[in-house]
Amino acid sequence: MKPYKKLFRWIPAILIGLFIFHQSSLTSTESNGVSLPLVEMFLNFFSFMDKDILHHFIRKAAHFTEYFLLGGSILYAMDEDFTFRRFVLFCVLVPVCDETIQSFTPGRAAQLTDCLLDASGMISASILGIWLKKHIRRYII
Repeated sequence: MKPYKKLFRWIPAILIGLFIFHQSSLTSTESNGVSLPLVEMFLNFFSFMDKDILHHFIRKAAHFTEYFLLGGSILYAMDEDFTFRRFVLFCVLVPVCDETIQSFTPGRAAQLTDCLLDASGMISASILGIWLKKHIRRYII
């Protein structure tokens, strides 16, 4: 693959990573301003749940989803250059950087559980991506 095509494949991962780091730089008030409207919307469907518990689940689901997308885009970017060791390095470094940013943001804190949740989102995306790639090739070729 030509070098500029390899670089082009990294654009989605870079954009998603920048989005994640931007979200980490939001203060707790700003972050709640983003997530609370979703809580209000979902309360219509989950009226039996406590608002604070629902808010917690939505925030954790956002963590997993953001990192699932990041993991998929990194898998796409690596393509033929994929190595499990390098991918795991991304799964460790990016969440640690994210939580480090949060530790310096007013009203936010770094949490090991979020790092684990983030890494699990990335690993889930890689497992799904590798499985799909294997099965799609089987039916196409």
